[in-house]
Amino acid sequence: MKTVVIVGAGLGGLAAGILLQSKGFQVTIIEKNQHAGGKMREYKEQGYSFDFGPNTITMPHVFTNVINEAGFNAQDYLQFIRLENHTMNEWEDGTRLLQSSNTKKNR
Repeated sequence: MKTVVIVGAGLGGLAAGILLQSKGFQVTIIEKNQHAGGKMREYKEQGYSFDFGPNTITMPHVFTNVINEAGFNAQDYLQFIRLENHTMNEWEDGTRLLQSSNTKKNR
């Protein structure tokens, strides 16, 4: 059995690990942080929530393809729910921007 070491447990490293292991490789993923997922994580401070990276999955087919390619049924593991209003950005002056999947609202 061939062995692969992946540096980084971000979304790319995790996807590579899933696919390689499904092809018969022995996979080890090394991550410097205490969490997997790379920038896809939430940080809470003084009652506020901050996203370090992607907080909106705009291409769910990428996630389902990785799981399906690995020989599993993605529907057994993931359920994507389309949210019309998904991200609120707020600035110090009180200005807010609500991001929406509704293009008329975004305009």
